[in-house]
Amino acid sequence: MTARAPRLLCASALALAACASAPPLAPPVLVDRSIPGYAVVDGSGAGMAVEGLRGTLSPRDAREAIEPEMESIAACFAERSESLEEIGGSLEMRIRVRGDGTVLFAGPEDSTVGDREVERCVGRAIEAARFPRPNGGGEAEVRWSLSVDPPPSVRAPATWDPRRVAPVVRRRARAARARCAVEAPVQVTAYVTRGGRVISAGAASTVDTPPDRLDCVAAQVRAWRMPAAPRVTKVTFELAGPRLL
Repeated sequence: MTARAPRLLCASALALAACASAPPLAPPVLVDRSIPGYAVVDGSGAGMAVEGLRGTLSPRDAREAIEPEMESIAACFAERSESLEEIGGSLEMRIRVRGDGTVLFAGPEDSTVGDREVERCVGRAIEAARFPRPNGGGEAEVRWSLSVDPPPSVRAPATWDPRRVAPVVRRRARAARARCAVEAPVQVTAYVTRGGRVISAGAASTVDTPPDRLDCVAAQVRAWRMPAAPRVTKVTFELAGPRLL
């Protein structure tokens, strides 16, 4: 069966780390992409604020820097949907921009996509973007988000309350965190199928965490045996910290 590309919604809702507020931009607009099956809504005008480390970027500058990479970002989801047609969710990326406008780091701060392959792919696409030099010199920080839905012809995955997998997480989290050298809380989203097999997992953290450690967390979770699911089911939980999401 030929996989159909998921729909990208609300792309590039940016919140930039600034020392001053930015004026509101135009309302979100629908942007059609060349990849079949994709509809992208640019939500970057909705409630953006700008602040920086030492340098600053305007929301418009940041949006225009990422815009040329949207086809590559869409392709990340399209390619993965060939083997996981239920792929979808929200993704917020934290982007550190150097003083010369190149990207130092782009990683997921919050993600319910549930696939490290896609999260890494989106990060690589953003790292290829060229931003204007931040005003005032120094680095600036950008937060960019998007939401993705499977196409209407694909049955969306069922969802579990994280309490459904809490016994497994409590039993396995300590060893996974130790093996991956992760101390900060990590948000994990996993797709579970019949027999409790985890067929895909993604990971995100609000604290600077090397990508290979998030890869390690996702790999550890993929090896877990979850409760049996009658069909593809999605669950988001916290790997580290005192509470589940």
